[in-house]
Amino acid sequence: MESQAESLEVLVLCSSPVGDLATLKLPQELIEIGKRLRNAQVPVRMKRVFPPTIAQLRRELTAMSQRGVQAGIFHFLGHGDDDGLYFEDDFGQSQLVKGSELKAALSESPVKLVLLNACWSATKRGVSLIDFLTREQVTETAIGHEVPVADESAIQFSERFYELVISGKTAKAACQQAANSLAESGLPGAADVKLVGNGDLKLTDGLPIAQRAFHYDDGLPTTGSLPDAGPF
Repeated sequence: MESQAESLEVLVLCSSPVGDLATLKLPQELIEIGKRLRNAQVPVRMKRVFPPTIAQLRRELTAMSQRGVQAGIFHFLGHGDDDGLYFEDDFGQSQLVKGSELKAALSESPVKLVLLNACWSATKRGVSLIDFLTREQVTETAIGHEVPVADESAIQFSERFYELVISGKTAKAACQQAANSLAESGLPGAADVKLVGNGDLKLTDGLPIAQRAFHYDDGLPTTGSLPDAGPF
């Protein structure tokens, strides 16, 4: 029997490799996501995958599986291409993680929704990454972008999407309204956001309403001399 979820589990991976990829405003997007989730009327646990490597994502998902916990959302912030996402390697350099590798990681503990705020994650030039992940049943629902996405559009889409999801909207309604907000603000990309899979998914189903409890884990080691890097 599936255990009752106690909170909405959100895994966020921010990838900003050194080198020739354009710098993104990932810290700002991460902060805005946290602000929205902090105001949720359901318990939320947000975990940053750090370091942002495919190996660390596997470790996080394996640990969740061992605890009997399923991630509600896996959110990738960074660059994408036709056939994958640019994670970081152990040295902070760019590493293209293809769909098959991401599938292998997510198979450790399938997530309910994958949100890829990355260029070409819903490309029309082949089988898109979001189509692949839902087809391979490592997620119920996936959202991506059919073209390159501007920083401002990615940030506003995330803000509005989370605001709607934690209020009880379905994934499809939240995606559509968040995309519409881009058009209303004169930002590009409104028509290029794509959702596949179960649009009726409600991530708040089964969670205790009106029990506000937000926990953020920045993923940094708890020992040593590193300073607290919590952004909220």
